[in-house]
Amino acid sequence: MDHFLQEIINFVFNIDFVFAQSANGGLPSFQIINPIGIEGGVEDILARIISFVRNIALITAPIMYLWAGFQYLTSGGDDKKISSAKSTLIWTTVGILIILTAEGIIYIVRNLLTA
Repeated sequence: MDHFLQEIINFVFNIDFVFAQSANGGLPSFQIINPIGIEGGVEDILARIISFVRNIALITAPIMYLWAGFQYLTSGGDDKKISSAKSTLIWTTVGILIILTAEGIIYIVRNLLTA
């Protein structure tokens, strides 16, 4: 039992470090793989994010318009429900306008900063 315990302690506290050597005698070379898969810098990443958000917004916008129409049709003349339907319609339109102009604004700012 003492020999087994001694082997475990020896294994734990006497770790040797081994480095593989390359053909030229130095440390081996390695390449870092890009986990995102986007070539370019921050600008390209932001462009992809904005494109993703735009696509999601353009998918959900018609659903929100249908929801606003459903709210309006089922309001039964209740002013509170009609107001809620109008609010949904207005904010959906505002959101679409913001999303559609975001790429244009980024394009303008990029041209102003790099000119």
